[in-house]
Amino acid sequence: MSERDIKRRIKSVSEVQKITKAMYLIASANTQKAKERFKVAEPYFTSIQNTMRELLEHTDPEDISLVIGNEPKRRAGIIVITGDKGLCGDYNHNVIKLAEKTMEELRYSYLLVVGAMGREYFRKKGYNIDTSLLYTAQDPTYDSAVDIADIILRFYRQGLLDEVFIVYTRYISSFKHEPAVTRVLPLDPESLGVKERKRSSNILKYEPSPQAVFKILAESYIKGVIYGALVESFASEQTARMTAMDNATKNAEELINRFNRLYNKERQGKITSEISEIISSSEVLK
Repeated sequence: MSERDIKRRIKSVSEVQKITKAMYLIASANTQKAKERFKVAEPYFTSIQNTMRELLEHTDPEDISLVIGNEPKRRAGIIVITGDKGLCGDYNHNVIKLAEKTMEELRYSYLLVVGAMGREYFRKKGYNIDTSLLYTAQDPTYDSAVDIADIILRFYRQGLLDEVFIVYTRYISSFKHEPAVTRVLPLDPESLGVKERKRSSNILKYEPSPQAVFKILAESYIKGVIYGALVESFASEQTARMTAMDNATKNAEELINRFNRLYNKERQGKITSEISEIISSSEVLK
């Protein structure tokens, strides 16, 4: 490899390194934005969850269809959240793999996919997916969660779906995230913190009725669960991209150093050869 070729390689790798550094910074900013969104919304949904727990502890669950569910459970709806882009390690692969495993275990009849990578994958595989909600995974909003929740609640109440699950990536820390499956419908009392029914004469009173209040709160809670999954997935994707771009930047640096050593070696060899030629010429002249 000539000196010119080595210089060309160094320039090419340096340009790629600039791109990976920029993508790392963008992913870092997006991660912070997603964490701030979730932090702002968390107290609201925590309050809803606490009130729902009180309602379930003091009201008759027989009157709450969102908790009891439809029987028998034969038709499941699955919401899968992937990314819109690649270059984020095994983020998309892991959540898609878990989604396929979940679909194999359940007799699903409805598939809704958020994110271009997931939609493209399931389309090529021949899955029948909902194409009316083409939401981007790059900008998770509460409005998107409301639209998704309204659809699955309508199908659930009409008896078209008996269960609804969401497959997403849980954000644990800046260095750790993992794919997860959460049942959205019917609601699980244990997940809300209800361990046992309280037999108390001091029953809490809600107006106009406990069931009416629970219905409103339950719908808000379901929308919050979906919104939380969207935000957690977005944050997980960005941290995965941060890691991937950081590794790519380090690899580029190592490659540049290797090419620099090769260039110096070639340059030193050329200089040594020129010196040898000068010495040989001087000997002839003597």
